[in-house]
Amino acid sequence: MTQNHEGLGGEGLAHSPEGANTQPGADGVVLASDEWKGNRKQREALRKKFDGRCAYCGCELTDMHCDHLEPIIRVQTDQWGRRLPAAEQRVIRPERNIVANMMPACKACNLHKGGYSLEGWRDIIRRSAEIVRRQTSTFRAGERFGVIIVSGEPVTFYFERLATAPSPPSVGTSLKASEHKDPTT
Repeated sequence: MTQNHEGLGGEGLAHSPEGANTQPGADGVVLASDEWKGNRKQREALRKKFDGRCAYCGCELTDMHCDHLEPIIRVQTDQWGRRLPAAEQRVIRPERNIVANMMPACKACNLHKGGYSLEGWRDIIRRSAEIVRRQTSTFRAGERFGVIIVSGEPVTFYFERLATAPSPPSVGTSLKASEHKDPTT
């Protein structure tokens, strides 16, 4: 299943007159197209992106990780696993190392997603029951005795649920007569 991730870099960002996405920061603005450096201003703006929640599971963030939605690969070791000198380390797909490609994540989601693309990770999660069922008799027993029930629901991440949720009427907006509910009925 392919999801539409149009505008992912722009949630919660104000639009400047030039049309660039900006987020007010403590000492300036954070542009969606800025290189991700992980500084305090960028991290604070990222945390606010989903009101302090993980973009993937929606849990409240205590120890925020900064995840690249579309992964970059940092080459920090040689083919024998030895650490490369800083001058020889490099990033594959550096164009993805921008503010617009960053998502606030909890430690568990960030470490589990690792270097997967969003769709690759979605597929792993979708198949998780099948994978564990094959590997552990305890899981199979749990299913047989009704302790474990696999839902088969599609994997929908928190930021996707937010994007499709109907927004509540704003303060001062009047509802149509048909939308008013009588609390006594």
